[in-house]
Amino acid sequence: MSTLLTSPVNEIALKDIQALIDKRVSENGKIEFKKDLPSTTENDPSWKQQQKIGERAKDSLLHEVVAFANADGGVVVLGIEETESKPPIASTITPLPQCAELAERFKLIFRDRVEPELPTLEIFSVPINGDVGVVVFRAGKSQKAPHRVTKTLVCPIRRSDRCQKMTMQEIQDKTLENFRGFSLTDKRLAERSEIFPDEMKHIYNPDIAVGFRVTAMPLGREFPFDRVFDQGNILEGYDMPRHRVLQGEHNPIILEDIHPHYVPRQWKPKLRGARKQTHDSWPQKPQLNAYCEIYCDGLIETGFVSCLIPRLDQTESESFLLFNPDYPIVLFANALVWAHRVRTRAGFPLAEIAIDASILVKGLASEVRPERYRGYSHCNPRLQPGPIRFPRYSLGESDRIPYLINKFYYDFLNSMEKDASVMGELIIKGWDNN
Repeated sequence: MSTLLTSPVNEIALKDIQALIDKRVSENGKIEFKKDLPSTTENDPSWKQQQKIGERAKDSLLHEVVAFANADGGVVVLGIEETESKPPIASTITPLPQCAELAERFKLIFRDRVEPELPTLEIFSVPINGDVGVVVFRAGKSQKAPHRVTKTLVCPIRRSDRCQKMTMQEIQDKTLENFRGFSLTDKRLAERSEIFPDEMKHIYNPDIAVGFRVTAMPLGREFPFDRVFDQGNILEGYDMPRHRVLQGEHNPIILEDIHPHYVPRQWKPKLRGARKQTHDSWPQKPQLNAYCEIYCDGLIETGFVSCLIPRLDQTESESFLLFNPDYPIVLFANALVWAHRVRTRAGFPLAEIAIDASILVKGLASEVRPERYRGYSHCNPRLQPGPIRFPRYSLGESDRIPYLINKFYYDFLNSMEKDASVMGELIIKGWDNN
């Protein structure tokens, strides 16, 4: 059962469905089985006969899945017959035709009939033979709960192996619980923003410097990690990935990553966390320092700071910092994949993640120009001294990662008064939604 709850969608196969039957998994607070779409009478439209979804079937699946989102998250598997025991046990696979199309139909139903919309919901098919198979509904614990089904105005919740209606007291308690969780997340991210200027102390000239950082944290909750560092290194599955980012569909440009000379390499322990940075073994402070941090509550952060090293033949009025715009885009993209990797490692692949990003310029204006365009041009935008705080981003389903990368890309360009509509879309190379 843990595979269905935590594995990436593209890794779930027939063997994982069969394992539910072989291991005699029973319905509980995390999983529900349904043989077929419920119907009221024999005259109700049938998916198997007419490829139609009746109103009772829609309401039943809506209530079951929303109940998990209002509780601690869980999975509904459509296409498994269960026993009549208490609680019911998975007994036989009863596949449905056109399972992929059925999954797509239900995505639209959930989008239109749940309020507020579920932030972390995955609906996907697992083929058994051709287009015949089962449909899996996987909902994470929602920080926007309580949710209700719009047609019935009911806020359902999962209690043990049953879906029941929430009481008014439960609705009030859930609302207060999530408010407190949001407040804790806001406080933690604000703390990270406040201490970011301290990163400047790691470079040669902290008074004339520019930096970028992106922080990701579970929204309204913590991940239960006892430790992330052990026996001299970061634990497996917690390290930051390094994927390339490409711009444009035809003959794409590969965005520049921080030079390998500056890539952080060795993790060191921190209080309930770990950190790695560029210059640990350097005899003197560098011009650029990149870093990564991870903590046992699930917070991750990555960023870089760089400074101006004055030249003897250059007056202060002629000086400016160089800010490579590729660096923050590549770091932001990899931070999203890293956050998804960490939440999956924690067993919460659908946990909502808050993403906070900022730029800080100190001392002098910073010219924004990729290294590949070395020729000086007055057309290059400049960032004036001070902070730039980007709007808060939210990572729900992992397939939103490409959308969020491009959202940040557009925000970044707009912050420099550049038109994002004329630029090519960004994609992550080597990342396949796992």
